[in-house]
Amino acid sequence: MFERLVDLIVEFAQLFQFFFYVEHYEQAVVLRFGKYSRTVGPGPHWIWPASMEDAISVNIKPEPMYCDTQSLTTSDGYIINLQVGFTLRVTDAKTYLLDHEHTDDTIAMLLSGIVADKVAASTWEDVHSGDWRKGLRAKANKKARKRGALIIELIVQDLASGDANRLWIEGVEL
Repeated sequence: MFERLVDLIVEFAQLFQFFFYVEHYEQAVVLRFGKYSRTVGPGPHWIWPASMEDAISVNIKPEPMYCDTQSLTTSDGYIINLQVGFTLRVTDAKTYLLDHEHTDDTIAMLLSGIVADKVAASTWEDVHSGDWRKGLRAKANKKARKRGALIIELIVQDLASGDANRLWIEGVEL
C-alpha cells in the first residue's frame, strides 16, 4: 500500500516537470504530443509539463560496435571467418531515433551484408591482400547516412590466417 502511494506521488511530481537536462555527450529529440518538435543540444532545456512534451536522448560520441562473426565463401570456394568492427557516430539525432527503429543494429546488419557481398565477389588472394576492402567504408557510409549516422572507422579481422581452410580444401593434411 505504501509503495503504491510513493509511486503515485512520484508520477504526480513528474506531471509538473518544467525542464530536463541533456548531458554534454548527448543530443535530445523533443516530442510534443508524440510528434517531432525540435532537436536540442547539451544543457538544461525547457519542456512543457503534464506530458505535453517528452524528450528522448541519444549518445552522439563515437561508439565502437561489432558485427557477428561471419563464415564466408570467396568466389574461388575458400571459406574465411571474419569479424567486422566499426566506430559509429550519430550525426542526425532525429533520423537516428525517430525515422528508423534499432538503427545501430540495422547498420551492423547492413555492414555484414556489404562485407559478405564483397567477399563473395573476391578471390582468396584478394581477401588476404586487402584489395577487396577498397570502397567498403564509403559504401557502408552511404547506407549509414540515410539513418542519421556515420561510420568513422572500419576494421575487418580475419579470425584465422586462412591457410588452414585453404589447405583443407586442397586436400593437404596439416
